Amino acid sequence: MKRLIFILVICFSVSSVFIFGLSQTPKQSNTTGKVTTEQTSKQMKKTIIAKVMYTCPMHPEVIVDKPGKCPKCGMNLVKKEPAKKTESKKK
Repeated sequence: MKRLIFILVICFSVSSVFIFGLSQTPKQSNTTGKVTTEQTSKQMKKTIIAKVMYTCPMHPEVIVDKPGKCPKCGMNLVKKEPAKKTESKKK
């Protein structure tokens, strides 16, 4: 009986520590600068623009991030050109 109580106390203690650890969230100090969503989206756009993608001329659905051979036909992959933005002229 004492053994069962001892095991239950240990389980309760471990679960309490685990739950308390999960409830603690990291807090940001007020001295650090806040990052706005505008800054984050600008950084993401720069990352996306800077990343070079490669595709197969015969299989445009094959898109990878490094040069090599197409897994379907064996052709050399070529750089995928970013979509060109068309500006509408207002008169």
